[in-house]
Amino acid sequence: MKQFYCTILLLIGFYTQAQNIKEKATILLNPDFKKGITVFADSTLLKSKGVIKNNIADEDFIYFEVEKVTERAYYVNVSYFIDGEILKGWIDKKNPLGIYLKGYNSKISIFRLPLFKSEKLAILKEYRPDFIKVLDCKIDWLLLQININNKIIKGWVYKDYLCDNPYTTCN
Repeated sequence: MKQFYCTILLLIGFYTQAQNIKEKATILLNPDFKKGITVFADSTLLKSKGVIKNNIADEDFIYFEVEKVTERAYYVNVSYFIDGEILKGWIDKKNPLGIYLKGYNSKISIFRLPLFKSEKLAILKEYRPDFIKVLDCKIDWLLLQININNKIIKGWVYKDYLCDNPYTTCN
């Protein structure tokens, strides 16, 4: 019986630790988006900390370092590429958030799950300069919504194939 309780406590410890894993993905506010988005004080998205927007005139765009994820929101460090950090807070996942694919010479696989052994939904063979919508993130992976041959695919791409810089192709 003692061993049973020890096992349960151990599993609870692992579960609690897993729930506190911090994400470290970087995503972008669409550089073409001219309106502001609200940064919130908590994950309920009720209390505003402020409104932020890209500085289109100076071409200083906003990026987010994702630290935590809920079903509905990201806890982020908000920064401009040129002027630096603005603030930290929660943003709604429904905002125009995304990323670019790297300019590459190899194929990029899109997976059903954030695992290399997962089923491949598609393989991109050519460079795509378009802004790709981000739906979610899991540490080193981003869930993307991408149009391939007029078909919308939702799948996971590993961070090494992504470009979080609106000024370069990240090669």
